[in-house]
Amino acid sequence: MARHKRVLNIIFYFVIALFIFSCNKHVDKNEIGEHKTEDILSEKFTDNDFYTLNYNLFNGGEVIFLTSQTSGQMESLLIRTKNNKFLIFDGGRYQDAYFLCEVIKTLGGDSVEAWFITHSHDDHVGALYETVKENYIDIKNIYYKFPPIEWCYEKIGDDAGYLYLIYDALNEYKKKLNDLGKEINIYDDVKKAEKFVFDGVEVEIINDMYMLDSDSINNSSIVYKINVYGSSIIFLGDISYYGSIKLIEDISEKKLKSDVVVLSHHGQNGAPYELYKIIDAKYALWPTTKKIYENREGKYATDETKKWFEEFGTINVLSFEGNYIIK
Repeated sequence: MARHKRVLNIIFYFVIALFIFSCNKHVDKNEIGEHKTEDILSEKFTDNDFYTLNYNLFNGGEVIFLTSQTSGQMESLLIRTKNNKFLIFDGGRYQDAYFLCEVIKTLGGDSVEAWFITHSHDDHVGALYETVKENYIDIKNIYYKFPPIEWCYEKIGDDAGYLYLIYDALNEYKKKLNDLGKEINIYDDVKKAEKFVFDGVEVEIINDMYMLDSDSINNSSIVYKINVYGSSIIFLGDISYYGSIKLIEDISEKKLKSDVVVLSHHGQNGAPYELYKIIDAKYALWPTTKKIYENREGKYATDETKKWFEEFGTINVLSFEGNYIIK
């Protein structure tokens, strides 16, 4: 009798677990296997399958959402234009750089038209650092704004020293290209409302950089609004609570509203409910790990974020499930 009861308990908790899991609406790559784009990538990518999501959003352009090449969190988004030009947003850690550049080459690109950085944490800027250091691919334009180094030392101590490494690598890369007769624009002072257009894809700088006492480096994130042939993406970087409140105060709701949102700070302890409600995106891209998404250690805020997007009826695309080409 006791054994029978234990079996019933196991079945009960299994059903409950399935119910909870099904409440989190997201793209399951096992459900979209028919869209697998095996013919696009060479054999070297067989361990990193790409899946195509045909959402009819970008009218000939593509958004490529990449998974981490390590066990850690990172953030990497590619825009592929109608004429096969590539824009990168953040790019991930230094370990993600080679794969990122090889993806571009495999998809027929020979350079990066523009590389945009939100802030200076290594899981966002590391891939750019490694790419310029190892000269993996030519980059035509780089856009960012970091806080003064002295301020960073005040806020985060000796960890701020890595900024010198980034600046040295960028300067050396520019010299290398110039010696080869190639031009590169390194624009390190992006400002609110500036717009940059590449092959019909418009990138707008949403905010001036915030220098806040709370979560200082994350809240210094530059937010980008990308218009890809009629559909909009808002790329939040790691902007946190107080930075998000300033965004709400400084920027109109019309400007913040987007079709697609790339979640802040990997879906936890980042932007609050109020900002996501204003953005009102139909699709949410989660640059996160499975451990964080499932809150295995009980210390992440992802459970709360998932509830918000369940309320909004948003479709979640999870980077830890694979690499996606979104059309």
